[in-house]
Parts: sequence; C-alpha cells; structure tokens
Amino acid sequence: METIKEGLKGAGMLATVGGLAAGIITILASLINSDLYAAAGFVATGFYILVLLLPLTLLLLLVDTQEEAAAKKRLPPGEAMKVSLVAAGAGVIFAALLFLVIATIMASFIKQFEVVAFNETLRQDIGWLTFGLLLVITLATGVVVGWRLRDKLVGQKSTS
Repeated sequence: METIKEGLKGAGMLATVGGLAAGIITILASLINSDLYAAAGFVATGFYILVLLLPLTLLLLLVDTQEEAAAKKRLPPGEAMKVSLVAAGAGVIFAALLFLVIATIMASFIKQFEVVAFNETLRQDIGWLTFGLLLVITLATGVVVGWRLRDKLVGQKSTS
C-alpha cells in the first residue's frame, strides 16, 4: 500500500506539470492565433514539451522521495522500481488528460472557441503516436530511476 501511495504522489506532481504546461501553452496560443485550428495546432505542438518536462520532473521527484523514504526506512529497496513505475505510468496518463482538459477549457474561455470542435481538433493534432512517445519515454525514465535507486537503497541497507 505504501508503494501505491508514494507512486501516486509522484503521479500527482506529473499531472500538475502537465496542467501548468497546458495553461501556459494555451495562453500563448490564444495570444498568437485567432483561428481555432491554428490555436489547436499550436497547443498540440506544445504538447511535445511534456516529453521533456515529465521525465525531468520524475527524475527530480523520485530521487528526493526515495531518499527520504530510505532515510525513514519506510520503503524497502525492492519497492523502488514499483514506486517509479506507478508514478511514471499513472502520472503520464493524468498529465496528458489534464493537459487536454485545461487546454480545452482555457481556449474556449479566452477565445470563445467551440469546446467540442477545439477538443476534437486538439486530440487529432496530438494523436496516439505522440501520446505513445510520451508514455514510452516517461516509463523508460521511471525504469532507469527505479533501477538506480534500488541499487542505491540496497547499498545503504547493507552498510547499516
């Protein structure tokens, strides 16, 4: 249960990053574009920034969370990979969904775009391939971080 709890904390942070990115990118798109399709294209292109931001957030978040957990001896070394994968897998899904929701709501509020038309255009422009790329890169980062932290935690346990 501790594994899921720690992983969902990380997922929440990834979702927050996705939401903030959506807000900033949608404001920029609204300032630059007056056409619904151009604005949706700009926001969809901005979705690629998550491919950089989510793995970086995961790296920073998991290193800190795992070291604190190891210091308190709440999390055994074998759980590091599970926490990383829960945070990465759930986080990327939450971040992508929050990105879509916030971008759609803000675009319809700021520029009075039709909600359904903007959302459909945005989802078509992002596509499954981009989401798949984001998922694979974030999960791979989670595996690398989990493996490295597992090794570090095993070393700490053996020296104490």
